[in-house]
Amino acid sequence: MRRLSLLISYFALLPFLFAQNPHGDKLKYDCKACHTAGSWNYQANEELFSHSETGFLLEGQHGTIACKACHKDLVFEETAQTCAACHTDVHSMSVGNDCARCHNAQNWLVDKIPELHEANGFPLLGAHRFTACTDCHQSETNLRWDRMGNDCISCHATDFVNTQQPNHAAAGFSTQCADCHDPFNPVWGNADNFHLFFPLTNGHNIQDCNQCHDANNYQAASPECISCHADNLANLPATAPDHNGLGTECASCHSTVAWSPAFFDHSLTTQACIACHQDNLSNMPASAPDHSGLGTDCAACHTTTAWTPASFDHSQTTQACLTCHQNDYNTIPASAPDHAAFGTDCSSCHSTNAWTPANFGHSDPGDFPIYSGKHGPGVWNSCTDCHIGGNFNSFSCIDCHEHDNPNDLADEHDDVPGYQYASMACLNCHPRGEE
Repeated sequence: MRRLSLLISYFALLPFLFAQNPHGDKLKYDCKACHTAGSWNYQANEELFSHSETGFLLEGQHGTIACKACHKDLVFEETAQTCAACHTDVHSMSVGNDCARCHNAQNWLVDKIPELHEANGFPLLGAHRFTACTDCHQSETNLRWDRMGNDCISCHATDFVNTQQPNHAAAGFSTQCADCHDPFNPVWGNADNFHLFFPLTNGHNIQDCNQCHDANNYQAASPECISCHADNLANLPATAPDHNGLGTECASCHSTVAWSPAFFDHSLTTQACIACHQDNLSNMPASAPDHSGLGTDCAACHTTTAWTPASFDHSQTTQACLTCHQNDYNTIPASAPDHAAFGTDCSSCHSTNAWTPANFGHSDPGDFPIYSGKHGPGVWNSCTDCHIGGNFNSFSCIDCHEHDNPNDLADEHDDVPGYQYASMACLNCHPRGEE
């Protein structure tokens, strides 16, 4: 009876015994993964438990410190994994709370300062690379790294105001120091990068800045060509082309070396060719083809290199061939076939390369062969030998083969059902003229 009472008590207390896990409900590891039967002291079994499974690797110094340094109580999932949860922010939140952005788990030293500045949009170039951090980052403590801004003037406002040769402030110079000064140069003098935004080369390499700039306001000068060259445009020499409609962007045709030679890109204009070439059209040499009806878009046939050779694309016109070739049609030589029944669409037989050789039918695959074999040259003299009366939609086999005895032919075709001595009947069985 006593044993039964003990068993009842054991099973009644069993849920409470398992509910006493001091590590919280989410830790699912077997106690043997960290503890032994001898004591509750932590004895890690790497085969059963690895801290990396929690998502936080014990690298560097984190692998040597006591667990209690991070885990203040036994409910491990309540321990934060952010750096700031364990480490005091000595930078007073001036660089954020992600320590790993600058530091690693080995030590607090920072060995990638140039990379950090470049990631923030301010690479440490030239003299900036050798400048002490505190020369730019000045605050009540040397551990604050407040952002200074990436504009030059953020640090160099005093240099800008105090410069007198020339007086930057009075002249209205840009506060973007890099417009004139080279960031790689360790000194301000000579402004090696001066005027990089508008190169002073060739004709622009002038010594007197006042030719373009107002001495009291350097920023007032415009980079537009016409701001300095309006007089040049207004007083073009008589030999110069008419510039009407060409705009005022001189650099589209001219270089800084000299005004001439100029290079005009015709693709940049919407002007019709005739705007400049009306005289050329009106005074064509007698040897030139008649341009009537060809329109005034010179570029359709001509290039900007020279008027000749011209290249007329016949596929771009709907004009009939006879518009230009009526005279050729009227004066066909006697040796040529009679064209009376051919029609006036020259392109059906002729190419744009030359009148001969012409390519009229009977040459494509499937056509009736008249250029070889028994139907070749020497057998027929003209197209009308087969196309009686000049009607090229009709033809006659039996007119050429009248020398064949119809009776003999009938005997030869006695095994052909429905045999007839007729041209169309011949063609049905002999579409290629074969025997």
